[in-house]
Amino acid sequence: MKPPDQRDIALKISGNRRRDKDSHTEDVLGLEGTDVLVLQRITHQFMAEAIPVLRRRGIAVVIDVDDDLTSIHPNNPAYRGYHPKYQWTISRKTGEFNRNSWLHLKAACRDATMVTVSTPALLDIYATRGQGRVIYNHLPAHYYGVDHQDSDRIGWPASLVSHPDDPSALGGAMARLCTDPGDFQVVGDPSGCGVAFGLTRDPSGFMEPISLEQWPVRIAQNIGIGIAPLADTRFNRCKCVDSSMRICTHRGILEARNIVVGDQVWRNGWKAVEAVKHDVPTPGFEIETEGGYRLRLTPDHRMMVNGEWTYAKDILAGDRMAMEPEPVGPSESVRAPWPADSRMGSRGATPTDPLAYLTAPDSPRVDITPRWGRFLGAFVGDGCAGQSTQLTISCDGQDQDWIDLLMEDFRAFGFNPITQNRRTFSGEIIRRRDVRIASAHLLRVLNGWDLTEIRDNGRPLRKVRVPEIIWSSPREVIAEFLAGYFEADGTCTSSGVQAVSKDEQLIRDIQRLLLLFGIVSKVRTRTTTAQNGFRGTAWTVNLGRDAADVFAKEIGFRSARKTARLKEITSRPHSNAFRPMDWNPKVISVRPCMVEPVDIQVEDHEYMAAGFVSHNSWLKPMELSALGIPWVASPRAEYERLHKLGCGLLADTPNRWFKTLRRLQQSPALRADLSATGRGVADGFRLEANAWRWLESWTDAYERERRRDRAPVVVA
Repeated sequence: MKPPDQRDIALKISGNRRRDKDSHTEDVLGLEGTDVLVLQRITHQFMAEAIPVLRRRGIAVVIDVDDDLTSIHPNNPAYRGYHPKYQWTISRKTGEFNRNSWLHLKAACRDATMVTVSTPALLDIYATRGQGRVIYNHLPAHYYGVDHQDSDRIGWPASLVSHPDDPSALGGAMARLCTDPGDFQVVGDPSGCGVAFGLTRDPSGFMEPISLEQWPVRIAQNIGIGIAPLADTRFNRCKCVDSSMRICTHRGILEARNIVVGDQVWRNGWKAVEAVKHDVPTPGFEIETEGGYRLRLTPDHRMMVNGEWTYAKDILAGDRMAMEPEPVGPSESVRAPWPADSRMGSRGATPTDPLAYLTAPDSPRVDITPRWGRFLGAFVGDGCAGQSTQLTISCDGQDQDWIDLLMEDFRAFGFNPITQNRRTFSGEIIRRRDVRIASAHLLRVLNGWDLTEIRDNGRPLRKVRVPEIIWSSPREVIAEFLAGYFEADGTCTSSGVQAVSKDEQLIRDIQRLLLLFGIVSKVRTRTTTAQNGFRGTAWTVNLGRDAADVFAKEIGFRSARKTARLKEITSRPHSNAFRPMDWNPKVISVRPCMVEPVDIQVEDHEYMAAGFVSHNSWLKPMELSALGIPWVASPRAEYERLHKLGCGLLADTPNRWFKTLRRLQQSPALRADLSATGRGVADGFRLEANAWRWLESWTDAYERERRRDRAPVVVA
């Protein structure tokens, strides 16, 4: 690999490169003997087209990226230079087309052997084929050993040109701290900073160009306390899912609103949740796929679509969204409270709280075992709670083995079940039979799990839903819940399995649970007619032949009759009409809706949201730390990582910005402590001491290219 001063690269271009839109790169000249070529910020059409040419010649190409160019603010001068809509404008100076576009950078990264990025978030944008590596920013030698004079003067090492929205993170904090604009310093162009920070006029700054070597000296000489605000913009973060979306965590399949810092979410391993922010309802999009899967997202949330990270607002009908199987998080059974008192008081007696046992610190506990899961599935599907303390599960009289299993489960719980025939109003015995128990305790427990409610007349009423205790249970408990539910509401079709319910949310929740076992299903509607002639809409979850095969292996039925029918279906040879499960379903609609956003910042920025692959630079604070300058920054993921190492302070509201900066201004001891700690941490990020990280990635790219060259040729 040659250094830049020893290379003479030339592109052979077809056509008239000045005014011909059909001009393209034909060849690359002057790279004889080159093994690895490292390029940065490839936005020009001809350079992007050169990468496949280079790789066909066996040269490994590494692209280094440090910014998400797709999210540049329109006020940034670079916006017109990189936005695709300005690609074919003609320069007045050269008369040539502008052939730069951030789309060329994405294409270059897609075609490259390897992509190196400075943050995990950029990995999600520019290395979607798994060919990326994160190498955090490091600093060259001239940042170290620079003298810094302690002071309480606040400074911002940036300008509005490149960071137009960031001052908004401080609100009016700077105006409260600086009675004179001279108390605030901008190391850069100060134009407009007075208005942006709420000051009476622009602060002092530097209009003349500053060399890279003089930049750290200028910062150290003029700033006593540094700030690194980041506005809540697309360029600075990923955005949110709706609070109702179910996300796989190590504590269970939780709604996004219930996820907290420290939880573990899944994608290619467990990833730590680093920050959670709840926001007010905002306009967003509801995306529905062919199978009936639905997602509610804010416009700037990224999803894996057509093999690339795509903002929700850019997803269109016909696109294909990536889904992946998930694990079930918990490995231990849930221990649920059980009522301690023997009975509740009679009506008219002193009022008591029937759910007091739920919060009692020493109440009895019961383990939610697979038996409990099976009972709850059967109760959700065919249960009834209508007479005082009596609970009933209706069964098909053909399935005596299923009836016996339920009665055995009840006895294992400590109940005394009975079974009896079901009669019509005229007294005629029908095929269905009831398994029945009477238990005030169990009724109160089901009420606590939100599976029943008490009507005005004091009698219980069943609620059709998947209880939270199932969402938080281990895999074997969820499997038995599904088995019990499909035994109640499910059946075998001519080529698969189906369950029917009048409750849409229940069917969608069953569809979500099936994903945990690698089963992709489809939700549909159909019209049903009751015995009294009433017509209504029912919801079905349908498993095709491929899904039925997995269902038989992972879940199955519990009655011999339905088990035999499922075995008959899955033992047949696949027909010509066989369709495998589709883990990349097509989008059928994108509709505007309101969402309650939950912003989840995740280690490595990838996680599974409702079964779909979902997304979510510490350079400024690192510079300040290396120079011994204490700093305050917005609590974004990279800045939080530095803070956890002992550097700087964080502030997420204007009031916290004010209090934190005022505290630093008033405490020389705190400034000295942060200065010393920051220098110590930054010392571990010297560029010279970490050059091996880049060399290792380039070597990896070289080996990848060699393996690609040695791959056998397959002749069709």
